[in-house]
Amino acid sequence: MAVEITWALNPPPLVAEVNGQADVIVEVRWECFASEDGETVRVYGAQEFNGPGAPFVDFNALTKDEVLGWLGEASPEGGLVGTRALIEDAARAKLAKAQAPKPVPKALPNG
Repeated sequence: MAVEITWALNPPPLVAEVNGQADVIVEVRWECFASEDGETVRVYGAQEFNGPGAPFVDFNALTKDEVLGWLGEASPEGGLVGTRALIEDAARAKLAKAQAPKPVPKALPNG
């Protein structure tokens, strides 16, 4: 079975007005889930934004996929929380670790 990736966005904090634009998202709080064979793991975080992007999209017209597309595009200094692909890779790695065989302690035979 293939790993299934799903995303959730928590309600974003808004600033009422920035540069003439209303209801500006200043942070995206996200959760990325990786699932396979009944095992699910979660990676989560947030990415801050300095102001409205161009072109500005009205808050009521935004879609989940559009907001997820912003991940990794915000910092002109290059300080990114992570791109969507890197976050999904981290979720897959966490899932693989969760699915790996667990070590079992065993006493030494002559110890």
